[in-house]
Amino acid sequence: MLALVTGPAMAGLGGCIRRCYHDCRLRGVGKYWCAMDCFNDCLNPGRGPSNAVGCVISCAKSSCAVVDPDDEGKMDACIGTCFTQCTKKG
Repeated sequence: MLALVTGPAMAGLGGCIRRCYHDCRLRGVGKYWCAMDCFNDCLNPGRGPSNAVGCVISCAKSSCAVVDPDDEGKMDACIGTCFTQCTKKG
């Protein structure tokens, strides 16, 4: 399943998170909860998490929630770091 969100798809992940985040904030939801919901929705759309996806979601929730979603480079780098860490774990 991780293979489905690496490579070209990973480039779209940051965009998914930014779009989701902005839509969520427009609904009046707080920054923290929007970040958590969007990481989960964009990393694991409509599926139960596999071990690798669960790892990335957990990493992103703890590491990337403090990154400004408007800072595309930092968001992509943070998520990329999570993918790398979770892939190395097997």
